[in-house]
Amino acid sequence: MYLRVTAFKSDPAKIDGGVAYLRDKIIPALKQAPGFVGATCIVDREKGEGAASTIWETLEAMNNAEQLGQQSRTQSAEATGLEIMDVDRFEITILEMGRPDAVIPRYTRLITAYGDPSKADAAVQGLRGTLPKLKAQPGFVGFASGVNRATGRGFTTSTWDTPEHREASYAVIAQERQQILDSGAMYGMDMRNFETVIVDVKLPAAAQQGR
Repeated sequence: MYLRVTAFKSDPAKIDGGVAYLRDKIIPALKQAPGFVGATCIVDREKGEGAASTIWETLEAMNNAEQLGQQSRTQSAEATGLEIMDVDRFEITILEMGRPDAVIPRYTRLITAYGDPSKADAAVQGLRGTLPKLKAQPGFVGFASGVNRATGRGFTTSTWDTPEHREASYAVIAQERQQILDSGAMYGMDMRNFETVIVDVKLPAAAQQGR
């Protein structure tokens, strides 16, 4: 599967309005596009920043919806005052949706870094090895990772029931995290905490069976 991520800035007072517009106007329209799997949104209310992501079954489906994505970004910016900061596209390498009973809001740690694209698979293998340890931690909800194989930019997200669970989990895989960074020749690591305010994802049957 593939992911298009739109990073945005906003007046903090307008964050909830932007989220509501995405949930009530944009996502229902995107659901009509072939290959659409779902959407998520994370926000940092204090800084007035966030990212909205759409998930696609195939690269072709994501590419075919490029114009629709552009229209959605334009409509959102005009209707809510959001400022689009960046748009990037990733191959999803791990998607662990976690517990179906988890409620919104959830609390997410986003880590991004750049690396050698030829070593991306080694980093993914290392990430898969950390999953059992993360899933065993209290409050675990889900995990995802992805890579832009053209630029070497990669990300991980881990999502938790509470901010306290999120913070307690960070040191659990500290040693493995450094090994993964080394195996992927990764640099420029950036870690941010967000509140997850939208999760509207329905995995294809094949993806569910493959988990």
